[in-house]
Amino acid sequence: MRRQEQVDDPLRLLLVERDLAVANTIEKFLTTADWPWKVEHVASVSEGLDRLAQDGISLVLLSLPIPEPHPLDPVVQMCVRAPHIPVLALVCPNEEALGMEAMHHGAQDYLVKGQLNQEMFTRAVRYAIERRRLLSELERSVDSLQTSEANLQNVIENNADGILVVDPEGRILFVNPAAETLLGRTLKELIGSRFEYPLAADKTTEIHIVRPNGQDRLTVEMQVVETIWEGKRASLASLHDVTERERVERMKDEFISTVSHELRTPLTSMKGVVALMLNRALGEINPEQEDFLKTMREDIDRLAELINNILDLSKV
Repeated sequence: MRRQEQVDDPLRLLLVERDLAVANTIEKFLTTADWPWKVEHVASVSEGLDRLAQDGISLVLLSLPIPEPHPLDPVVQMCVRAPHIPVLALVCPNEEALGMEAMHHGAQDYLVKGQLNQEMFTRAVRYAIERRRLLSELERSVDSLQTSEANLQNVIENNADGILVVDPEGRILFVNPAAETLLGRTLKELIGSRFEYPLAADKTTEIHIVRPNGQDRLTVEMQVVETIWEGKRASLASLHDVTERERVERMKDEFISTVSHELRTPLTSMKGVVALMLNRALGEINPEQEDFLKTMREDIDRLAELINNILDLSKV
């Protein structure tokens, strides 16, 4: 199946070579190989660059030296024009140093013209293409990893909760901006200093932070998990400011206290008076007064039940 795919889709090789005899030899190597190639031959760098501007080329064979102001400029130009396409330099037997220089300028490898044979040449070409494919995959993986790292960093930096990393000795290794704000200290002050609060892994605890000015006092909910930081065991602490929540809870408690004291006490007194009047303890009452007092008693009971429901809801 692999062989069939290759036959259906031959690879295109761009050969930049002024010497027609060398070009014919290389074309013969490739056209008789079991790997199907289609060779496109040009005699100048400018023609090669024009061809690279189009699609379909899998590899460039660039013959050196080429009469240019700088002998290795063509290598650079080819690599800039098509960075995803591997370039193999072809050098003369006495100019292998030029081949090494070509690799420093972007060529993937070099071949010596006088030492070529079909097996060596085909293997070098296959290797160049495969290495470029692997390098491209590696570049994509690195780009993906860098993007993920940047996204994670962005999430941490912009998280509303404070995040700290603390080593087993209690020294702070990392803080995000929210943690700086909560603790009232700068990054420079915090890194390397001791975290004064106990860290209990896999637990949520409540701590009270007093900022350096001595006036701001915060109630913070802290969650701690174990993690690895730079290859070593550490604790990751997440700090969530619950000061406002506590203030609201105090307001709720005050409201409940008011309901309990300011409403239930008068209702109890009113219900007692109505009971006395219905029992004639305070004197005789006529039927109309009795109906009115019973209605009052029912309303008092309903209001008391409503207050009790509010108190039960506050407990929930």
